[in-house]
Amino acid sequence: MTLRVDKEPVDVLSREERRFLNRRSDDLRKLSGDVRAQITLKIRRILYVAVSLYFMRACLIFYIVNDVVASGNAQQYLVDGGMMAVRLTVLFVFIAVYQRLLDESRWIKSISIASIAVSCSLIWQDSEWLYLTLSSQGSLLFVYPLVLRLSCLLCLIWSHKLLVNRDG
Repeated sequence: MTLRVDKEPVDVLSREERRFLNRRSDDLRKLSGDVRAQITLKIRRILYVAVSLYFMRACLIFYIVNDVVASGNAQQYLVDGGMMAVRLTVLFVFIAVYQRLLDESRWIKSISIASIAVSCSLIWQDSEWLYLTLSSQGSLLFVYPLVLRLSCLLCLIWSHKLLVNRDG
């Protein structure tokens, strides 16, 4: 024995309540768009700070390298113009890609993780560089660029955290 109940669905919301909920959801959608825009602006500002720290670091390295070359001790340091050019090229590529794809949540997390990984690798190389040159008095100057790069890494991690909070 099968019981069939053919009842029409009962509308539990009135027209006024439905309009109110639709208006409220539109307001929330606009609010979430404003919050997303604010977080994106904050991420851009953090990245501008990181870029300026990277440029300060590059200027400091070139100053140190010129000082080392002038003193005649260039053989004991692992610095050359080609390596600095490659590192600055990598930096410019990541800056351009990061800025271009910042609003596309599909790719930006991967790019952010890649930039953090590259930065960690360069920090590792800088720390090896510092360790290999600790025997000389001038090698302590290389601590400052390492600290600047660590500060840049913190900016990248902070911006990645904001990306995750923004996009879920």
